[in-house]
Amino acid sequence: MELNVPELKAMLKLIDDPDNVVFDAVREKLLEWGVIAVKELKSNIEDNSENKLLIERTNAIVKEIEYTA
Repeated sequence: MELNVPELKAMLKLIDDPDNVVFDAVREKLLEWGVIAVKELKSNIEDNSENKLLIERTNAIVKEIEYTA
């Protein structure tokens, strides 16, 4: 699967959305992209180092991707 950079950037902005329906859709798309999205996910953590919800959710997604890879 090819990474769509504009779509990925939009997904990264929605990781900490308080609506679980939105987050679940974002999570599923990121899991579809898999390992090709991990670098951007980790970079997003560095760029948002004070956002605890974003960090928690992103780390969980990265772990799930790495576990299934």
